[in-house]
Amino acid sequence: MEFVRAHSIGWGFITEWRLGENLFLRGRTDEALEILRRVALYEKPSRYKQHSRGVLFRCLSYVEPDAARAYLRATEIHLPTEGAVNAYGHWFNLMNVVEGLYVLGDRNAVAKLMPLTEMFAASEVTVMPSAALPRAAAGIAAAATGAWDASEAHFREGVALCDQTPIRIGQGTTREYYADMLMMRGAGDDHARAATLYAEAAENYAQIGLVLHASRLAEKRARLTSV
Repeated sequence: MEFVRAHSIGWGFITEWRLGENLFLRGRTDEALEILRRVALYEKPSRYKQHSRGVLFRCLSYVEPDAARAYLRATEIHLPTEGAVNAYGHWFNLMNVVEGLYVLGDRNAVAKLMPLTEMFAASEVTVMPSAALPRAAAGIAAAATGAWDASEAHFREGVALCDQTPIRIGQGTTREYYADMLMMRGAGDDHARAATLYAEAAENYAQIGLVLHASRLAEKRARLTSV
């Protein structure tokens, strides 16, 4: 890593970013954030649009919410522009920001991003390296506006995509987001369906070692059963 930084290798940040991401998902959050903060400082402008900033914001939202909000206020994170030609990094940042805002509970900010998430979901892109998948992000944003039918359609397609491909991380996270939407809507058998989805997500997290997600979901399920 020192060699990459010393010789200003433009794409070298990707290696450290993926290492930080992996450590974060496995619950080694302090180590992960140290790496991601460093990468966010030295990643240079490119077609990636300094997307390590979006990754850092998303990860902070899970464990240091106040720091995440402060980082978002103080940092330019490049997002797509409607009607413009956008780079890969713009869309990747969008997925990270949607997930981060969602974790922080800022539904109004997520709702404002719905036109962009709908645009991305309608594209041929189905998978991103990390963060919420395009369909899942669209489902999150639609739920934030109360567009329940649109949200459920996105989540159904997202779950099917993850199962058929398969996309192992997305199998759990998309189910968890879908269940959250059902809990918010609260119609008919939504809560029972949400409980099933949460259980499936928990099984996925245990199988692939997503320690952080498993811990958060366990707390969520405990609150659900105590009501």
